[in-house]
Amino acid sequence: VSLDMYHFEKQLDLYIGQFGVEKTIIEIIFPFLEKVGILWMTNHINPAQEHLATNLIRQKIILGIEKLPNVYAPQNERVIMFMPEGEFHEIGLLYVSYVLKSKGLHVDYLGANVPLVDLIYIVQHHQSKLVYSHLTAPTKTFKPHKFIDQLQQLDASVKVVLSGQFLATLKTNLPSNFKLTTSIQDTLDALLSN
Repeated sequence: VSLDMYHFEKQLDLYIGQFGVEKTIIEIIFPFLEKVGILWMTNHINPAQEHLATNLIRQKIILGIEKLPNVYAPQNERVIMFMPEGEFHEIGLLYVSYVLKSKGLHVDYLGANVPLVDLIYIVQHHQSKLVYSHLTAPTKTFKPHKFIDQLQQLDASVKVVLSGQFLATLKTNLPSNFKLTTSIQDTLDALLSN
């Protein structure tokens, strides 16, 4: 991975200009991030290189979200999106936020590293009916079963959609209002069908 962010950004901008944010993410960014992840796991990339690239990508997705028209929905019809404490890899969550907003849904984006007590407060305050979280690589101290148990503090009428590589192998019985998705398309279908 090159540290030449000028040319990397120029290529991203060119592709986004020609094909749009969504197609750029699916065809360029996700495959690139898969390769970066493999290089990172095998110690063939310096973390600084990964941070430079992912933060530039993050900025491009946020810019794409900002360019979409604002969407209004009553508080209880909004999608609450977050990542729990210890999870900072938000590109997947940002991408889903972009797609949902482009489809006309109102997203309340809490972002990365959100204490569950704060999530519960927002969900109860807004009387939200849909919550989404994506986990890629939380800290080593993260306990997925504890996370699921804590999410069960939400009212049973709240649909909770969970996705990400980290949860893909989770072996547990989930409550009926929880949905664990294994692909981007499954995630979008679960969130858009609400």
